[in-house]
Amino acid sequence: MKKKGTAKRVALLLLGLTLLGVLVWRAGPKEVLAHAMSVGWGFLWLILIALGWRTMAATGMWLLFDPAHRMKWLTVFLIRVGGESVNTLTPFFNMGGEPVKALMLKKHVGLETGSSIVLLDKTMFFLASLVFMVTGLMLGVFVLSDHPAALATAGTLLAMWVVGFAFLIRQQARGRLVSTLTHWLALVRVRIRPETRERLDRVDQTLSTLWTKRQGRLWLSFIAHMAGRLLRSVDVYVAVLLLGMTVDFSTAYFIGAVGVLVNTAFAFIPGALGAFEGGHGYVFELLGMSAAAGVSVGLIRRLRTWAFAAMSYPIVVLYPTEAVGTSSRGAEARSAEP
Repeated sequence: MKKKGTAKRVALLLLGLTLLGVLVWRAGPKEVLAHAMSVGWGFLWLILIALGWRTMAATGMWLLFDPAHRMKWLTVFLIRVGGESVNTLTPFFNMGGEPVKALMLKKHVGLETGSSIVLLDKTMFFLASLVFMVTGLMLGVFVLSDHPAALATAGTLLAMWVVGFAFLIRQQARGRLVSTLTHWLALVRVRIRPETRERLDRVDQTLSTLWTKRQGRLWLSFIAHMAGRLLRSVDVYVAVLLLGMTVDFSTAYFIGAVGVLVNTAFAFIPGALGAFEGGHGYVFELLGMSAAAGVSVGLIRRLRTWAFAAMSYPIVVLYPTEAVGTSSRGAEARSAEP
């Protein structure tokens, strides 16, 4: 089963690489290369912007911890950035870094609480992404008023994700998310040991407590994540400027939202490889700019993401995971106190 799953991920990765190759060929390799080379040292500005939104994302995660036992912000930043580097550099459908984050948090708050925080942080991240996509498509009504079919397609994709996400939040608030997932696993004959099931039930309880009794922290976390999503618009705006073109901020916001939507819709391809660049090319063409410029912007943004992830990955390798000073069970009990 494990070999079959690995083969599937590799096949999807190859599919993404093929799609990317076709896009670059159709857009014109020379033109795409010329656009990429024109960025020069401006690439560092994109690195700084990426640092900015990861800083806000780490703040969103940090705010979820109980104030009485809140971790140092820098520690949370290192853990989140390290986990996201795994998401970027490994073909695990953008989820491979979440267990890594939980294991890194185990030393500080225990595995159960760490897993709850990671799940809730991912939820806040996705919620901010949904709001970003919805508001971006609302701007699209004005930016792409001559292309209602494209907007309708994007709106349909987004509506499907909104429904699924609403179900996810409802199950978390009811304390039934993990139990529902384990029930689905049982249907495909994946057995879970009783002691593991007990841990998962405690994760559900922690999630429900946070949703029903700690809503202020959830709102603050959402605001921090939303600020990070807004920096995606700045990212697009600067990337376009580096290519020698200009767009207004509302258009950059729309393009950034479409990029997030494409990443979400094509999550089954590792990193939405090819689809992300193709989405940029398609939108740029609809906006009256060249598809080559759009593919180039998508490529530049991806290369920046890979570069940042490569710089962050040593955090995962070097981070100590052994319990220090106190047992993880004791730390977990304290962090879970109301």
